[in-house]
Order: sequence, then C-alpha cells, then structure tokens
Amino acid sequence: MGTQRPNMRQPIQLNTKTRSRASAFQIIFPIALSFFLGILLASAAPTNPKETFGQNPLGGPTLGNYPDTSLPLSSDTTVTPDAPPTNTTSINVSTSTDFKGTLAGDPTTGGVRVTNAHPAGIYKVTVRAFDSGGATATKRFALTVTTPVTCLPVGFARAINYVTGDYPHSVAVGDFNGDGKQDLACCDYDSDVVAIWLGDGTGNFRHPRLFLAGDNAASVAVGDFNGDGKQDLAVANRDSDTVSILLGHGNGRFRLPTNFDTGFGAPDLVAVGDFNRDGKQDLALVLNSSPGRVSILLGDGTGNFTAPTNFTVGDQPGFVAVGDSMPMASKILPLLMGPQTTCRSCYATAPVSQITPAGTTCSRFSSGTAENLGSVQYNVNNGLINPVRPLDSTSSNTNQLGTNRDKRYE
Repeated sequence: MGTQRPNMRQPIQLNTKTRSRASAFQIIFPIALSFFLGILLASAAPTNPKETFGQNPLGGPTLGNYPDTSLPLSSDTTVTPDAPPTNTTSINVSTSTDFKGTLAGDPTTGGVRVTNAHPAGIYKVTVRAFDSGGATATKRFALTVTTPVTCLPVGFARAINYVTGDYPHSVAVGDFNGDGKQDLACCDYDSDVVAIWLGDGTGNFRHPRLFLAGDNAASVAVGDFNGDGKQDLAVANRDSDTVSILLGHGNGRFRLPTNFDTGFGAPDLVAVGDFNRDGKQDLALVLNSSPGRVSILLGDGTGNFTAPTNFTVGDQPGFVAVGDSMPMASKILPLLMGPQTTCRSCYATAPVSQITPAGTTCSRFSSGTAENLGSVQYNVNNGLINPVRPLDSTSSNTNQLGTNRDKRYE
C-alpha cells in the first residue's frame, strides 16, 4: 500500500515558537518599512525646507515676481510685484553695500520702496519674506540707477536755513511718511531728540516734529528693523552708551525709543548692515575710546538686537562705513582714525548729500546721505573744501549742514 498523503484542507498546526516568530515579524516589518521610507523622503527633500524661492510647498510665505527697474540718480520709486505676498509677517530688502539709498518692503502689498537711490550703477536686490515660524521665501530683481545729463559748472541755489536745536549733530535722508518725497532726520546733541523734517518735494520742509532719543544723541541712521515696510531710526547716544531704536509708523511719526547697550565707550556713529547674512538688519557703532572699538549688534528682524560684540580698532575712530570685501558679500568696516584725516569726499555749505565732485553731475543727492553732520560751515578754495569756524548756535540757531570733524577734504 502507498504512503497516505495528509489532508491539505486541514489547517497546519504551528507550535508556540513558530507563532511567536510570526507575531514578531508582523510588528517589526511595518516599523522597518516606515523607517526606510522616512530616509528616502528625507534624502529627496531640500536641505533647507524653510527657505523657498517664491513657492509655498509647506505653507510658508510666498512672494510675487518683481520687474527689473530703472530710475534716475537720487530719485524715489516703488517696485510692485505681480502678486501680493501670502503668509508673510515681515519683509527684508537688501542689496550690495555699494548702494547708499534706502530700501524697505511692505509685507502686505510686497512693494519695495526705494528712497534716494545712489550712486549710479546696477544692483541685484534681494527680497526675503518671513512668516511667524521663521520660514522664508526669496525673490530677486535688478535695480539700475542712471546718471542724468551732466551740467557744468556745478552750482547750487542760495541756502535755505531751518531753525533747529542747540547742537544739531547728524542728519539722514529718508521717506518717513511714505509720500515719495524725501525727508530729513536730524539728531540734536544737547536736547537728546531727533527732529523729523517732512519734505514737500520742492526743497522745502515743514516745521519739525521732535522725538525723544537718548543722552547726547550723536548720530542717526535709517533702516527697517522690523520688516514692516516703514522706515525706522537708529540713534547713537554718546553719554548713555546706548543706541535708541525708534520704529516708524509710516506717517512721519515714531514710537518711543527702545535703548540697547553698546558696550564700554561713547558711541559716536551708527551704520546699518547685515553682518551675519540672515537677511535682518544689524548695527555697527563707533565707540570713541582709547583704544577705540566698533560695537556690532545683530538684529532679529522684529526691532530687537543682541548684546554687543566689541572689536578693538585704533584710537579715537572717527567714522565707520559698511562695504563688501569679497564676492561672497562679507562686510568690512572702513574707519577713519584720529581728529585730523584726509578723505576723498565732497562737503560744502549745502547738505553733504547734495554735493558732487566737480565735473560729474548737478543732480541732487548724488553722493550719499550725510554722516556725522554738525554746525560747521565750509569754503571751497582751489578745489579743496575746508572747514571754517563753527556757526554760533546760540545766536543764529540754524543748521548750516556740514561735518563736525576738523578735516581737510579733496
């Protein structure tokens, strides 16, 4: 008789060890599969998922496209994208530090406001949007600043003097009420205030509004420190060793100042830059001490700044500027040391920002915003612009814009 085959319809009985192994496989296999799928997805994802270029794959901010724009030297404009931003709480606008005008982005409309565009050249402008979680979106466009027709000889109309405080010490150009007309911010050393002069676009200015700063306001700079598209002020306060941040409302008025410590030494000058390349504006301040120091305060994009990091430089530094030292856009801070210096700038009895070297152009505001201005008058003699005695502020009480350093300019 042949061997009897087992009934295949009968269930195969598994012993306890076999059933245990099967259960373990059912548990481990889905976990391993999920793990390897996670690795595969992670390798395919972008290295920085928080940053996109105008897209919104993860629900972050978006930006429209900006047209390449051209405008005349020293003029103002607003560059409008083809679509408003979404999921955007703030916008930072930046370009090469060769550009000396002011840029601000509106997080509601996405418009980029350009004020006092100078000097002439072609600039790559980067617009970066932030949402509340720190995700970003980026767009870029080209900004071309053109030189008007040259007119010689260079001349100026008779100076118009406006009554200001006892010791006007620094002036900066901006558009503080968003009307497309250039305004002035002038800090007064003795009264600890910043005076805002709103311009009418014809060279005339309204009676100033005064805003409190700190003890002995020595220097003022314009920025957009909270990314709301409204220009703000940074004021270096010499006697209190602080810098005051006045956030703008966009109507020519400012909030009460928030003061940040600048470290040991008297801050004489303040400049705006982006020193850690995070798209948020930072501050550099010159501390007039021996040895001299430069204080760096990094901004967080909301109007607040870190504790200062101080760098030792030469004795009694007199000026600081922000520049590009390498193609990677690392920042450098050229400094002028000591009370007597020669520099290639052009100053006269009109605002420094209205003066250009002879033989170039007669356009207004072609050589940049004035820095460290005070009550000093200048004469032009054989191509050299030399300071004359300071104006008597107690008798004239006017602001004849010039520099308060005893320097020779050529």
